[in-house]
Amino acid sequence: MSQIKKYINKEDFVRDRLSMHFGSLTNLYSGSPNPPHPDELFKKAIEITEKVWEAGYQFDEFEELEDILKKKTFEEYNLHERTIGRYYASELYDYFTEKIKPEEFLNPPLPDDDELRRMYWGTLVHEGIQKLFDYEELTYEIPIEDDIVLACKPDLILPDGTVIEIKTKENISLYDKIPVSWEYQCQAYMQALNKKEMKLYLFGWGLSRKLFIVKRDEKIWENIVKRLKFYHQKVVLAYRQRE
Repeated sequence: MSQIKKYINKEDFVRDRLSMHFGSLTNLYSGSPNPPHPDELFKKAIEITEKVWEAGYQFDEFEELEDILKKKTFEEYNLHERTIGRYYASELYDYFTEKIKPEEFLNPPLPDDDELRRMYWGTLVHEGIQKLFDYEELTYEIPIEDDIVLACKPDLILPDGTVIEIKTKENISLYDKIPVSWEYQCQAYMQALNKKEMKLYLFGWGLSRKLFIVKRDEKIWENIVKRLKFYHQKVVLAYRQRE
């Protein structure tokens, strides 16, 4: 049977998704020197949740498609070579916030059903765009130290050298700037490819999209390197204690 969560009515949907949208807004403004008041963020979260419902949130059964998407998503999720000392630009924020705990680095927790559904959409958009451009995704490595490597896999590099990262979210109106997690990822890509700027496209339902121009920032990069070294030390220690 399908694992995608379905909602009987708007009230159930809002009750279930409101906290997620509120959390996303909170994270979005976490680095702002003058963040909006929580009451304002909560009101905005309600508006966004209702807009998502009104835009359509119906998932009729198509088990064959869901089975293929789930398999594909898990394959993509497990593609990362889990070796201590080899880290990924797409996971930097998860390391620093310890969503991927040091002691679980080699076997991070699997996404839940709702995360999987969002990953389905992302997989379709990413691979569809790459196919349109006849682009083969490549991995670029940044040596941080002798025992630390950061792997970068840009979603798209145009013939003129423009680097593009693609993100997908239900409602792109939620974002008026890029979250820290995406910033870290883009900064790593620009370091790996020696670029001064790159583009990040945020795609929503119906291929609506918003463009962000990301500029290279050496101070952010220095912070990334410092925090990655610290995370690596914690990973090494966690697994050494198991020996």
